[in-house]
Amino acid sequence: MTIITFCNIKGGCGKTTGAISFASWLERYQKKRVHLVDANQQGSSNYWLRYLDTAMTSSHITDPDKIIELLPELNEEYDFVVVDGVPEVMEINKNLLCFSDSSVSPIQPVGLDIEAFCNKTLRLIKLARKVSRGLPSVAAAYLSRASVRSSSKQKALPQLDKIPEIKLLKTIIHDRKVVGDCFTEEAVIWDFKKNKTFLDSTQSAVKEFESLSQEIYELLKEI
Repeated sequence: MTIITFCNIKGGCGKTTGAISFASWLERYQKKRVHLVDANQQGSSNYWLRYLDTAMTSSHITDPDKIIELLPELNEEYDFVVVDGVPEVMEINKNLLCFSDSSVSPIQPVGLDIEAFCNKTLRLIKLARKVSRGLPSVAAAYLSRASVRSSSKQKALPQLDKIPEIKLLKTIIHDRKVVGDCFTEEAVIWDFKKNKTFLDSTQSAVKEFESLSQEIYELLKEI
């Protein structure tokens, strides 16, 4: 039983897409019993999940006290609990991290986003570790929504790799149209996997999310 929280206080970095994609990968390809927790007031991931072809269950929990009450119970019931965190510095994020075996932070490779992660999200992870005496055990990060042609990702990688508290994943998720269209198409990236008639960029997106999911999964085995 493992809890993974996709966490970054910066909005628009790909937390919801990452959480949905990884949770559905666990269920679809690893045959795991997975529960998705949407902690955001908007409820985007909980809403998205309703329209997917999946038996995965979900909860929309936005009360910090309810997180403390319900996360341990869900952890006992399912193989994996995947949490879509909140894009703000709030008590609920600290509570989520205090009960998470791992945090995974998508970060856009631009100066303000890297600065926000280092000054706020990373501080929150460190605080949770002090409060919980060690959780999350593993804090991982990956570059998300990177421009295919921009060199900004090559500049961002050395910056993030220097942070000792963070395991920087090798996979880079690029900003591709198919990823952004998944929500409106009532689909998840894996729905495009077998259809070879799609554009090469679509298949590249599928491969990137496969690589990311496998990296996170292997990381969790070390806990």
